Amino acid sequence: MNVISKRRSELNKIKFQIRQEKIYIQNDTIAIERMNKDQSFSKWASDQVSIRRAKIEQREKIIDALQKKSLDVEKGLFDKELLNSENYVHNEIRAKQEEVKKHKDYEKDIKQIAINKSKNFEQLARRADRNIAYNSREVEKSFQYFLKTKETIPDYMIKKLKHMPNNKGYIWKNIYCFGERPSTPGEPVILFETQKEGLLVIHETSDTDYKIWHKRGSSKKILHSCVPRRKIGLTASSLANYIKK
Repeated sequence: MNVISKRRSELNKIKFQIRQEKIYIQNDTIAIERMNKDQSFSKWASDQVSIRRAKIEQREKIIDALQKKSLDVEKGLFDKELLNSENYVHNEIRAKQEEVKKHKDYEKDIKQIAINKSKNFEQLARRADRNIAYNSREVEKSFQYFLKTKETIPDYMIKKLKHMPNNKGYIWKNIYCFGERPSTPGEPVILFETQKEGLLVIHETSDTDYKIWHKRGSSKKILHSCVPRRKIGLTASSLANYIKK
């Protein structure tokens, strides 16, 4: 094979290598975009993004070197090397081996991404199932507590609730009981809670703040605390545990 043919063969090989490097860059870029969009983005995926970006940068340098080599081959600067058939064949074999290795490494990376994504999905699914089961048990537990506690509400509370507006009521063992009459427009939600040693706690919730008053016997009620709150359109009818006899 004369030198012109060897140059042409070498240039074709360089073009093939450049094309392969560009394909790898394109595949790595797509993989990075896919991992960045993944909602279950993990530290492993973050590390893979960094690795792939480094590979892209390395491959861009390889492309620049190959393009420079292509110009040098055209100028005849590699004629001596190309005419050495033994070295040329050796380089061809080594280049093909490196290409096969790169392809295997890439396929291995893609397979590992799929495996880890599958594991992450399974872990999220199991976690979601556990949360659902836990929440279901808590809901059932709370509902049973509500049914049990409802039966212990004093008769005097039930009678007064019939004549109270819906924005007033009582707190009985953490159960909120509201009056059965229509709410009084513009008035705050007021709930009465009797605690130990005859302490009456009055919970007053308005659009602007949440106040707690303390009252003992016939003495005047005393402001215990006041917490500002954002307006969220809270109404008595939106609160849970509305009780009817």
